[in-house]
Amino acid sequence: MNVLDKYTKAIDGLKEANRSVAEAHLQFSAVFRARLEDLSLIEKIHGWYIETAREHAFSGDGTTNNKQFVFLILNLYSPASLVGGGINKNLRRAIASALGIKANTAIYKMRSCAVNWYDIYPKFRGECNTAISEVDRTLIAKGLLS
Repeated sequence: MNVLDKYTKAIDGLKEANRSVAEAHLQFSAVFRARLEDLSLIEKIHGWYIETAREHAFSGDGTTNNKQFVFLILNLYSPASLVGGGINKNLRRAIASALGIKANTAIYKMRSCAVNWYDIYPKFRGECNTAISEVDRTLIAKGLLS
């Protein structure tokens, strides 16, 4: 193989890698795109979550319910944060405000607990899934989500 063939092969390999990265980026963007952006809805969503928790007799105390709510909100506003991505400061503030928490950095700890509990505890996971389904239905019915 001569030098030009070697370089051409290397360039072709880089082009293929670039195409693969572009495709992965498109897939990532589609999966982790926020479904909602209007942070002013978080207070309303909290009310809908509380109704759902009562109607379906979710177990646990307020702390558990707060973790479920954090999971629900991150699923709607910042799905990538459920798998290690950062949580926008304004989103943290809005969640903390809805929950009546003064330290918005506490949302990080709640997120970590919620993600772990979602993986480990079937009942917690089921209640989160119910909350997500019910709130999605409400958002769709109100024309806020398609």
